[in-house]
Amino acid sequence: GEILYLQLCNVFRMNEELVQSWADRFELKDDERDLKKLHSQLTSEFMSLKGNYNSSLDQLVDFLEGLDSKTHEKTNDEKYWLEGGWCPEESWPEGYLFAVELKRILTATLDPVERIDLLMTGCAMQVLRTICAQSVRHGAIEIVSETPLGYEWIFSASTSSPQQRQTSQRSLQYIQGIIQKALRKDELQANASKHPRGTYKVKALYQEADNKYGFKLLVSLGKKLGIIVPNTGPGARFIMTDKLLRYLVISLVSPGDRITYQDFLQRMYLHYGIAIEGVQLANAMRWSGLPDNNAMQETKRAWLTGMLSAGGFLTELSDAWSVVRNPFGGSQDI
Repeated sequence: GEILYLQLCNVFRMNEELVQSWADRFELKDDERDLKKLHSQLTSEFMSLKGNYNSSLDQLVDFLEGLDSKTHEKTNDEKYWLEGGWCPEESWPEGYLFAVELKRILTATLDPVERIDLLMTGCAMQVLRTICAQSVRHGAIEIVSETPLGYEWIFSASTSSPQQRQTSQRSLQYIQGIIQKALRKDELQANASKHPRGTYKVKALYQEADNKYGFKLLVSLGKKLGIIVPNTGPGARFIMTDKLLRYLVISLVSPGDRITYQDFLQRMYLHYGIAIEGVQLANAMRWSGLPDNNAMQETKRAWLTGMLSAGGFLTELSDAWSVVRNPFGGSQDI
């Protein structure tokens, strides 16, 4: 949580022109491109989370915090201070996307409990995005990605063909390899070798890094989210879930707005590196070291459109033209 907060702080101290040039890669509204307006909206919306309509939840939180009276007393005493950590300044691009997505969730017309659930999903996805983006920045990448953050995930349906499952599995394996390589940069290994306990301690440090900060964290958190299956055993791969898809619609499409299905595929690709079909899938396969294979492309109705329709997010205007809508806008959009 502290890292995510520091990432947001990092964004709002960046040069405005630098952020604007980054924002040009995405379809963002004017208030999302303006750092001062975005900061003001986030501040006010986060403050409004604690209000009358959340009173029952606030009481539950107060009760849970009060169970440990000593900790509660210390954290509410002004003489006790917590020393903050740090996050890499270079992680501001994914932090900026995180800020935009949070703003959309906070301004959507949602049930308070669902909003908090979506925020939890968003925070978990931000951790996964940060792990991959940072690893790409410091790892050895043979093929440059077409995505702004430099990495790509190939998602499949929960029920898919063996070939689709294997492709998604390969995608996850490739990402894991990049993360592992990034943690083993020469500079990091040289720093670890300075530990007074020598080689034994270096092995222990790397085991801890893999488990807590590296590819094992990616897999374990992905499994908790339900987007990496199976939970145990071999063949782990990325899958799309109804919960994740709902989060993606609400966070990538402004409340009350509608975009084409193709634009939605592109936004998933730009924000998270998620590839489902079309040119994004072809790019992701190439980046993951897989050969071109037209058999992976959907020839009929894509499985993702079926999931969007079931969630009430898709309107099919014709056989070749569909619209994805975020219905959780203001009263004028309901």
